Amino acid sequence: MLKKVMLAAVMLAPTFAFAAPDIVIRVGGPTHVQYGHGDHGDYRHREYYGNRSEQRQRIHWVNVEQERQHDRLIQGLRSGELTPREADRLRDEQARIREMERRYLADGYFNYREFANMQDALRDSSRHILAEKSDRQDRDYRYYGRG
Repeated sequence: MLKKVMLAAVMLAPTFAFAAPDIVIRVGGPTHVQYGHGDHGDYRHREYYGNRSEQRQRIHWVNVEQERQHDRLIQGLRSGELTPREADRLRDEQARIREMERRYLADGYFNYREFANMQDALRDSSRHILAEKSDRQDRDYRYYGRG
């Protein structure tokens, strides 16, 4: 009986698909066996990139952190805590981070690894800003007897 049903299905519907609880068999077209409950491509995409809300949160976090670091650079220059040379080095680092962000967002997403790389780069940059602002190399060094 099962052979007759299979034969009728093959003859009547060349792209007809059977779905057993654990195996999907497509009759006609390319022959292959797919285990599980159908195609998991979309699920894996969400697992790898996260849902849209998570994506927005990641992009927002990166943008806020970049803006905060830019403000710290400007404040350090105005207060004299950063020399022009230190500020130039820190700006170059910020430019490299923006380029990394542009490359990572070329496909419209931050996957988990890319976001982790961005977090590491921004945290390193934040530490560099703090170190340069705290190293007591003031722009007006000659007034403090260090010149």
